[in-house]
Amino acid sequence: MLAFSDIDKQFDLYVSNMAQFAREEGIEKGREEGIEIGEIKGFYNALVGLVKDKILTVSQAAQRANMSVEEFKKKTGLKDE
Repeated sequence: MLAFSDIDKQFDLYVSNMAQFAREEGIEKGREEGIEIGEIKGFYNALVGLVKDKILTVSQAAQRANMSVEEFKKKTGLKDE
């Protein structure tokens, strides 16, 4: 028969393992979100570069980003065409 102290140790181990698992899951989710944000920022930066090089207009870049011209300008900091 298990003593209460053995049950306490098993419970503490279980809680510790679950906490470790939760930390690892959180770290992985954070990495995935960071990669996604980086990809989006890179996409916007590429469009801004094309606008600055006069390859695209702000309107064309906004269309490629699936947003209005005003929303695109606000997100990217562009002032005008």
